[in-house]
Amino acid sequence: IEDEENGSMRVKNKYKTPEIKEALYQLLVAPPKGFIDSGEGLPRIYLLRIMGDIQETRAIPYLIECGDNGVAMSLGRMGEAGLKALSPELKKNKINRTTVVALTEMVKKGNVGYISDEKSRQDIKEYLKKAVYNSDEIGKKYAVRGLGEYAIQGDTEAIVLLNKLATTDPTLGKAKNWPIRMEATKMLEKLNNSGGHNQQP
Repeated sequence: IEDEENGSMRVKNKYKTPEIKEALYQLLVAPPKGFIDSGEGLPRIYLLRIMGDIQETRAIPYLIECGDNGVAMSLGRMGEAGLKALSPELKKNKINRTTVVALTEMVKKGNVGYISDEKSRQDIKEYLKKAVYNSDEIGKKYAVRGLGEYAIQGDTEAIVLLNKLATTDPTLGKAKNWPIRMEATKMLEKLNNSGGHNQQP
């Protein structure tokens, strides 16, 4: 298992055999005594974080209820199956951080689980736009990153919103800084570095 800097985890390809995948899933649903509570619960969290990488869709209900950001990224790697499971959340007015993090993973081009269907992508974008204003600080930052991915892929609406957030977002962070403005600025820089153009209509 390889631990990534962003909190997600991957299984080395040579170990992605059907037998190992099934063993990992069974460890999740029927853990030995003491496993869940050992190491302050980290073994179970690590196990959940790799479920997306091995595309174990049976684990989706466990991923949704966890609340860990790395686990939410794992959910994002489930692609269409993960999006289907999250579809009830997209219809709610209340924003869920786990959903925001997972959806942000789904719109990153090149990612495992990338969503290319235009209608689905529009639904995701609308949810991320709401999350920018209605989530907690961490959820807002992930929503900005997701909108940044749209901008990098040429979405002019996302570019306009990022420019607005970079200069006017009122969120004052715990460190007495402007975290959403800073995140939006980072994404605009990423847009420029990717060869895109920060052009507003």
